Amino acid sequence: MSSRSSLLEPLSLMQLALGLFFGLAGLFYLTNTGGLGGGEVMSGMKQLLGNETLRVIVALIMLAAGAVLIVGLFGLIPGNILHYACLAILILWIIKIIMSLFVNNLLKPDFLGWLALLSSDLIVLAGAWGVSTTSS
Repeated sequence: MSSRSSLLEPLSLMQLALGLFFGLAGLFYLTNTGGLGGGEVMSGMKQLLGNETLRVIVALIMLAAGAVLIVGLFGLIPGNILHYACLAILILWIIKIIMSLFVNNLLKPDFLGWLALLSSDLIVLAGAWGVSTTSS
């Protein structure tokens, strides 16, 4: 990541956005507030991870991955750790998409609403994938 010369480059901005999103979503979930989609992120996990302890662990992983992404912008995190943080995000987000959009709410509330949710989740997934491939 230290090869990037500016925070204004597209993947750097995506890394910053992902870091903020996951860090704050994990923080909001841990503090039991509903802001920034913390509840939405965890809603897909609730079916898979019924145990509150496991959901807290997932929130801590999100918080840590978000922090690693943000700190990684400044070249203070080795590329392999940044790569693994992105992989953790990818795995969590794939589980979230499958559980919240395919297993529990297929085509709900309607096709266009479902498609809009899927497209926004795919943007996060693609961003994590893009940052992951440039950080390894």
